Amino acid sequence: MRTCTLTLGIILLAIPATRAEDKPEYPDLARLIHSTIVPQVPRQFEDRSEWGATIPLQPNLRLPRVRRTIIQVGDRMETPHGPWKRTKVWLDDPARDVQIRVVELRNAGKDTARLGLEATINLHGERERQGWRNGLMLLDLTVQADAVVTATLDTEVTLSINSKKFPPEVTVKPKVLQSRLELKRFDLNRIGPVQLGNKEASDLGEELKATLQGLLKQYEPQVTQKANEAIVQGLKDGKAKLSAETLLKLNLPAEPKR
Repeated sequence: MRTCTLTLGIILLAIPATRAEDKPEYPDLARLIHSTIVPQVPRQFEDRSEWGATIPLQPNLRLPRVRRTIIQVGDRMETPHGPWKRTKVWLDDPARDVQIRVVELRNAGKDTARLGLEATINLHGERERQGWRNGLMLLDLTVQADAVVTATLDTEVTLSINSKKFPPEVTVKPKVLQSRLELKRFDLNRIGPVQLGNKEASDLGEELKATLQGLLKQYEPQVTQKANEAIVQGLKDGKAKLSAETLLKLNLPAEPKR
């Protein structure tokens, strides 16, 4: 990790002021951040908050000979009842499915740099809906989709040099200020067990899309927090020691003209 921190420190200390129209790319820095963030990305997320509703087993039910699903809940027997819904989101391989680009790297003041990151995430989503009435399943429908999500991260990097130490110590402190998540593409690829044209299936597909969009909005603050934790941990608290010879060759970002 010391090598990663050293690399980031050198890149950030040496950056010139860039114009927006230049749109430079920083593949080495992107790979460094990718290796830092990706290990923190979960491969799978599942929401079962609307799954598993039951009611106590009712006496004198119609169709008494029909086999019903019965579930033990605590010390009593109950039957599934009402709508059951669950959502699952997963990545096949985070190292491959998460791509990082550095879209901005510029001076933002004395000893401060502004870093703009864009992550493209290829993932899969699944939405299952079941309908139950007193232990009888009336509906069982599942849709799956491939999706592409973009995450834009605005990061501030503060640099400081302790020249009282030899060799001088450079401290790199990154902080993700804001993250924005957006669903860029959504393609249904499986609906079962009914056909694609079925209205309920199409409605469930739209429900999955809306659920994904809602999750993205909901998790924006957590993504900001997790990205901060990942970068800080990956850079070993942002500390690196550079040689004096290296420092002589570098220029700290200049104070922007007002």
